Amino acid sequence: MGPPIGEALGPVSVVREARVRATPRQVLEAVHAGLGRSDDAFYDVRSHGGRTLALAAYEQYFSRVGNRIALVVSADDLAGDGWTLVRVITTGSSRGLIFNFDLGAAGDYASEAMEIIDRLETSLEGGKKQPPLP
Repeated sequence: MGPPIGEALGPVSVVREARVRATPRQVLEAVHAGLGRSDDAFYDVRSHGGRTLALAAYEQYFSRVGNRIALVVSADDLAGDGWTLVRVITTGSSRGLIFNFDLGAAGDYASEAMEIIDRLETSLEGGKKQPPLP
């Protein structure tokens, strides 16, 4: 079994989570449009039975750590409760085995994506977010 929802996967991995009213496709389109200096690695939206799962992966070079950082955005409405569960995960920001820190680069990259999602949510009617799942 993996780590609990919302917990980091490693010392410099960051996981952020939100529940929003935007559709999974709207979330990915907003993030895709807003991450201007990131390289696209993967982008896919799949629907089946009235439910949607959207997944995108990006990379960006951060000079402060001398490395590329991966950002993965997952958005789904699989619960069927009218909310979209969004997860933003960053990883790969550590430069080596001994020096396992990233000077906040992974957190900044995750925050950039979450800010885009927050702006999308407030632009939609109702704009209030439900608290994250426990």
